[in-house]
Amino acid sequence: MNTVFVEYSFNSSILFSLYYSDGSRVAEGKMNRGKSSIDMASVVNGLYLLVLRDEQGNIVQQYKLIKN
Repeated sequence: MNTVFVEYSFNSSILFSLYYSDGSRVAEGKMNRGKSSIDMASVVNGLYLLVLRDEQGNIVQQYKLIKN
């Protein structure tokens, strides 16, 4: 898994943070409405938490990801 695709129907942009299992943040950015992708080619294999927040900082969705 080198690319993660995220599709959502919120009315505004979404901020994402990708955390490794030890709690360190390895990526962050902004997604526009619709379908976006996150490049995971540069991160090591392991368990990750993808957190999506609205522009006010409220968590709107969380995903557990395993890269192997």
